Amino acid sequence: MKTIICFGDSITAGRSVPENSRWTSILQSALAQRPGPGWDVYTRGVPGDTIKQGLERFDKEVEGRLPAWVLIEFGLNDCSYQPNRQIPRTGLAEFGAVLNELIRLVRSGGGRPVLLTNHCVRQDRIDESSQRLVMDNLRPYQAAIREAASSTDVPLIDVEAGFASRADASSGLAADGIHLSLEGHVLYAELVLEGLTPILDSAA
Repeated sequence: MKTIICFGDSITAGRSVPENSRWTSILQSALAQRPGPGWDVYTRGVPGDTIKQGLERFDKEVEGRLPAWVLIEFGLNDCSYQPNRQIPRTGLAEFGAVLNELIRLVRSGGGRPVLLTNHCVRQDRIDESSQRLVMDNLRPYQAAIREAASSTDVPLIDVEAGFASRADASSGLAADGIHLSLEGHVLYAELVLEGLTPILDSAA
């Protein structure tokens, strides 16, 4: 397989920066340096999407390009709260169930799923609806992603750990403390490539 589909929300879409500066475009350029036939990287990210909304568009945006490697990135919208609601947009149990369904669908189409944890957001960033720290809301969803990877034997790229290990990771965030800056897209691409390279090599 020489196709990679990046499937997720606004972090995957990356529309806050020029297209050639997005982590998916940087990944495409980096993969072009690998020996052998070239790689096609398709970006299928929709800002604001929860994992349930991702599942709804799977048939249209992913299934038709299988078999492929599918990098799955969701969680930041799922753990957020809508105004006047006291529960997150996607409950934790449902998030895990839908994630497992996406894994099943990718595999049933002959593809190879790869899970990504979310990057670290600004530590003091508050979710206005819940009045809780975004990182506190996100933490159990990160754990659910890791659990899904372990229980289904799917490769995991731990973007969160990669961001946390970089002393300059704060420069990777945009002014809102959640989305990626230009520097953040570069770092994100580096971490994805670092995690993806041994996965691709082992499957060659």
